[in-house]
Amino acid sequence: MTYLIFFSSPQTSSVSPFGGLFILILGDFGMLVPAFGNIGSYHSAIIWAFLSLGFAKNIGLCFGTLVHIIHSGLSIAGGFLALSFLLFIKTRPYFAKNG
Repeated sequence: MTYLIFFSSPQTSSVSPFGGLFILILGDFGMLVPAFGNIGSYHSAIIWAFLSLGFAKNIGLCFGTLVHIIHSGLSIAGGFLALSFLLFIKTRPYFAKNG
């Protein structure tokens, strides 16, 4: 999904597949860095990756923020979906017994 976001903007549509993989890997390393509240390490890694590929700092910051918002939103939506599914199973004794 993150690779598709490269094509959503004219500034990042020229990223090669190798550049996209490079940005994705550095973003993953940014997520691994322990930081207070996990704020800033991912964005810094994405900015550094974009700078090393010759893009502007603002493009990296916007891309990192956009990806972070989308991933957080999908995680929250998936959590609510799973919670509602669990509540549905617990209120239906037939499904709880017979799977």
